[in-house]
Amino acid sequence: MRVLELMKTHVIKTHPAATLRDAVDMMDLYQVSGLPVVEDEDRLVGVVTEFDVINALLPHYADSAAPRTWAGEKPDLEALVDAVRSRTVGEAMTSPAVSIDENADVLEAAS
Repeated sequence: MRVLELMKTHVIKTHPAATLRDAVDMMDLYQVSGLPVVEDEDRLVGVVTEFDVINALLPHYADSAAPRTWAGEKPDLEALVDAVRSRTVGEAMTSPAVSIDENADVLEAAS
């Protein structure tokens, strides 16, 4: 079986200049955990995920292996709100994005 037979062809995407707020809103609206990031003419330049957003805003929280609690030092929520409004997808995305040819075998894609 080829990748083409399983992949979605209508993909919700974002641009590096979009704000993290825009990306989070799109992920929520379309119930996805990540978005491909494309530049002009749909050239793939990266991917932004929920984890990328959390890591961009709360790097110590995202890296911690400890249970997720607000005990101890609490984040400045007002600063986080400002950051999510002003930081861009391009600042937080993972680049380059990993991709595979649509004609590749699904077993190759899974490995």
